[in-house]
Amino acid sequence: MRVVILALGLICGFLAQAQDTELEEHELHIGDTLYFTGCEGSSFEYIDLYVKTRFAIDSISYDTLNGWDFYNRFFPTGDFDMSRLPCEYEGRYGIIKHMMSVEDADGIWHNIVIAMIVDGTSVAYIVEDAFIEGEVLFSPAQ
Repeated sequence: MRVVILALGLICGFLAQAQDTELEEHELHIGDTLYFTGCEGSSFEYIDLYVKTRFAIDSISYDTLNGWDFYNRFFPTGDFDMSRLPCEYEGRYGIIKHMMSVEDADGIWHNIVIAMIVDGTSVAYIVEDAFIEGEVLFSPAQ
């Protein structure tokens, strides 16, 4: 898959938050807080949970890394369990650490947001549809 850097300050267009039946466009930034909400059934439909199960010998605090620095240090090192984010995470939050756009096998681009849930051990991999379907609410960093 080809990965393209998005401007860190903004994911345009598709990242919208449902409010009644109207979609509202919001500007997202690294460091903003995302709240998991609107889960139906046993798991969220558009959010994956990555939990690190094996750690490389590394004393880095992922809390201090953002953007590609975060992505390139967190994902290539160690092993992960991956599943849909369980509904037990409803009401919890993650901090935006990375944003990117990914092209699928059909040539369609999708905006992705990666949010740290627990420092160094788990992240939410959030597809843009999670915002449209109301699975994520955000609070801008002050």
